[in-house]
Amino acid sequence: MKNIKDLHIEAMKLAKIADEYLLSHQEALFVKFTSDAFMLENEAAQALIDELDKEPTRGVLCRSAATLAYNIGLFQEAKEIIKVGLSGRPFPEIRLELEELQTKVETAIKENYSAEKVINDLKAILSNSSTITQKKDNEQKPQQREVKSEHGIPEAASQFDFKFEYNAVVERKKYARRIGIVRVAAAVLMLIISGILGINYVLPTLDKESTMLVSYGGSRKDSAIRTLVVPRGQEDNVSLPDGSTIHINSDSRMEVQFTKSNRKVDFKGEAYFNVSPDRRPFIITTSYITIEVLGTAFNVNTYDSGVIKISLVQGKIRFKALNKDVIVKAGEELAYGPGGAFELGRWTVNAAAWQQGIYPFRNENLKSIAAMLERLFDTRIVIDDERLLDKNFTGMIDRSIGFKCNIDNMRGLIKFDYYLSGDTLHITSR
Repeated sequence: MKNIKDLHIEAMKLAKIADEYLLSHQEALFVKFTSDAFMLENEAAQALIDELDKEPTRGVLCRSAATLAYNIGLFQEAKEIIKVGLSGRPFPEIRLELEELQTKVETAIKENYSAEKVINDLKAILSNSSTITQKKDNEQKPQQREVKSEHGIPEAASQFDFKFEYNAVVERKKYARRIGIVRVAAAVLMLIISGILGINYVLPTLDKESTMLVSYGGSRKDSAIRTLVVPRGQEDNVSLPDGSTIHINSDSRMEVQFTKSNRKVDFKGEAYFNVSPDRRPFIITTSYITIEVLGTAFNVNTYDSGVIKISLVQGKIRFKALNKDVIVKAGEELAYGPGGAFELGRWTVNAAAWQQGIYPFRNENLKSIAAMLERLFDTRIVIDDERLLDKNFTGMIDRSIGFKCNIDNMRGLIKFDYYLSGDTLHITSR
């Protein structure tokens, strides 16, 4: 485990990234990075819960963690951390700031503030601060002074100038059990912000190089079929001859055929399509449906047996299946099931969030969640207790933290135990 200083430095780096996302109107990514920063900062603060002589560090960490919690609408968590901070012997100026923050939190709880309101207020503050800073930079170099960031930490202390050497390894004390609950709360908040506000937080570029599918000699006359298979545990980013791009998720298969008159893709799995305008129609076929595209961006998911989900980010598409012929517009999601079952509405979760390694789920059963984990991490999962299969859960999978961490985090949502047998993970009841 990391020591307190490392935890704080990493938390502040994440908080800075979060602010940049907020300024660029990517609220869902702001929530993700701020919640990650909060968990690290809170872990550092709680490590000093019984160290009353470690001021001002103890009070500063509590103030910072509480501010991060407040910024994403975790008001009860912020309230409890402030209480911890005030229970010690914080320096007078730190005590004053904790009390001011306490008043803000109590007001938010009393007036039932939404997370969206707090985030929008913070965005306005950051935007104004950014404008003022830029104006000052254009006029003259400002004098050095201590300026507090929106996270309650002096900017000069972003690398955390400790007043004492405290290199003890962080121990998880009694308060740390709330970390799992906070992860769930942050995940639900991301679902709310992505779904209700219709926010798309997909970044346009990838670190990995693209696979280029091209016609021989770049000719449109070539009608050869190119096949791409993406195995479990992997992803691929594909560029097509017309400039369209496709980000393909794990356990997916795609056949592409470009002719003089058509652009055709036969697809199974999940992918995010960004289709370039062209006089030729762009046609996507799956086992049950046909999608006709004329320059748009959308997500297609056929993982669930017999159910196809299409989520529109930009533009519009024409959906055809049996006797159905429907236009789907940006911000809408269409679900088509066996026997022609049909549902069209607004996004309930950000279906394209997987491009950033985030897999939100809402009211999903454990069998579906396990199938998702199997695809992402190429690991077999067996649910030994059938009673767990009937329960629905809401949360998220973060691909970046690995298989085991996700399983451990899910135990905050679902009461279960697990054990490994060979290459198979077994899930049992507690």
